[in-house]
Amino acid sequence: MFTRVISYKGFWRSVAALTAFFIVIFLPIQWAFNGFQADYFVNKNLLKFAFVNLLAGFIYGFAITYGKFWQKLKEEDYRNES
Repeated sequence: MFTRVISYKGFWRSVAALTAFFIVIFLPIQWAFNGFQADYFVNKNLLKFAFVNLLAGFIYGFAITYGKFWQKLKEEDYRNES
């Protein structure tokens, strides 16, 4: 089922879109919890910061998209059995 889900048309596009959406929403929240400091992004190791945010976004996007497409395929299987 795993390979069926990840090879379904539109799966990776949805993962990429949710990853981008996560980063766009999460960065301002993260910045707000640090007091909207002007030097928040300057005092960081930007490569590590970008990698961690991309990885977190990818994990979020993959998990949500996998669940969505898994449910869709299960419903299709159920309809085809009837």
